[in-house]
Amino acid sequence: MASTSGSAGSFDLSDINTDIDRFDIKGDETEPKQVNNELGNENQEIIIGRYKKKTSVAHLNFTLNKQNNTYSCIHCSITYKASKDGSTSTLIKHLRNKHSNLISSEKKVIVRAIDKFVKQVDELKFTQDNWRNNLIKWVVVNDQPFTVVEDDHFKLMIKRLNREATIPSAVTICKDIHQAFNNKQTFILEELQNLLGVTSDNASNMNTFFDHFKKMCNENNVTFDTEHQRVRCFAHIINLAAQDALKSLKGTGPDSEEEVLNNKVPVGVIAKCFQTSTLAMSEANHPTLCQTIPIYNYLLDIIEDFID
Repeated sequence: MASTSGSAGSFDLSDINTDIDRFDIKGDETEPKQVNNELGNENQEIIIGRYKKKTSVAHLNFTLNKQNNTYSCIHCSITYKASKDGSTSTLIKHLRNKHSNLISSEKKVIVRAIDKFVKQVDELKFTQDNWRNNLIKWVVVNDQPFTVVEDDHFKLMIKRLNREATIPSAVTICKDIHQAFNNKQTFILEELQNLLGVTSDNASNMNTFFDHFKKMCNENNVTFDTEHQRVRCFAHIINLAAQDALKSLKGTGPDSEEEVLNNKVPVGVIAKCFQTSTLAMSEANHPTLCQTIPIYNYLLDIIEDFID
């Protein structure tokens, strides 16, 4: 059961639309079989918007045509004549039989919408701490001088927005920024201490980077071993292996790329394999290790066979 409370009172989300549980209606076989069983985003927005005005599950899922005095289901094309006494039992019957999943889904949609709204309200709730933190970020990100908080027009603007806001001095802002920097630095160092390894993805060996990174870690009491915590770029290794294989040909290299791809020289076989493998990996927008490792193993086998 989800619930929330505030200064204005409290409410229980489990009470939403519980009136539909009192209905026990069997299906009407004359109604159309083809229905939309999924509650799309567009219909979710419609339902949430209507929930703000009406609580009846029927009114949430049907559109009233006042001119023809009919109700149309927003999930399929079925239309019903509006009851003279205002009863919605026929509409409920349709939902029960043709869109039964919407009843439970509808509750979830509304609950999610309310939870999201409550969360946003909590995030935007004014506190002196939130205000100070946001002020620090604004000064840093927008490269503002510390003295901006002492400007009379700035103070007037803040007081118009919220009279409860306490505006710190330039000295206090300076101290807050240094403290925030130190806290962030400590957090990053703790994260680096838990680092298992660093994987490079570059067309070079990146030795200079790792030497500098190791030095930086040591200066900040962070342990980093370049021999055991460094994972080299596998694609770069494959490239180096291919270059080594080409050097073994000793002057029998191809005159053009076309000659290589047409398999007119021994290395053309390898080049063709690399071309096919590259195309296979590039077809996936986000290739995973499960997809790429077998391909890399295949290319390594090709190169080893060629060298042997």
